[in-house]
Amino acid sequence: TMKNLLPASIVSLGLEYYKPDYSLPDTLAVKSFQLIPNITARIEKPVKWGSLQLSAILPIISGRSKENDYVIRPGWGVSFSTVVNSWASGKWYLQAAGGQAISSFFGDLSGQGLDVLYNPETEKAALPLIWGGYITYEHHWNEKVFSNIAYGLLNFQKEDFTPDETYHRGDSFRLNTFWSIVEGARIGGEYIHAVREDKGGNRGGANRLNLLFYYDF
Repeated sequence: TMKNLLPASIVSLGLEYYKPDYSLPDTLAVKSFQLIPNITARIEKPVKWGSLQLSAILPIISGRSKENDYVIRPGWGVSFSTVVNSWASGKWYLQAAGGQAISSFFGDLSGQGLDVLYNPETEKAALPLIWGGYITYEHHWNEKVFSNIAYGLLNFQKEDFTPDETYHRGDSFRLNTFWSIVEGARIGGEYIHAVREDKGGNRGGANRLNLLFYYDF
């Protein structure tokens, strides 16, 4: 991490371990491992009205094919986010992100094996494009109570060879309120409405209520 490498900004560079999230047929004798670490970079810049951040990652998918040859497929990912100070101690949060082989960074896709898809026609790995974003407004009613209202969307590239029930698009609306009872203790509630659309065009919605109690001791 370096301060003021760029004017009034913080630049961070990193190498990290990453386990690809993929799902391949059992009939394929393929081994996956990380031969090259991921390369990450982030630029943070505070401004009078809030802050800006630009992040990037270069994930390297690697392994051995059934012919025992090394296979290396680079993905990519970029993210831009900003915080904008608003009236009455409120804040706006905005973020947009996209890339390939980065499904684990999106909560709706993590753990579904969507970093890499196997194309049985070409017998090669495909890295679908993923993109999404959200916008949130946070309002502080007083020193102890604040609320958030948020909208987010996520899009996963369609592939001809994937089943119709494969995730394609989703969006969600969230409304929550938190109360800091005393220092270290917080209680909150949240309402979520979300809609999902599969590759085949099937759509479905769901509602959820969450309650949270947090105590730090």
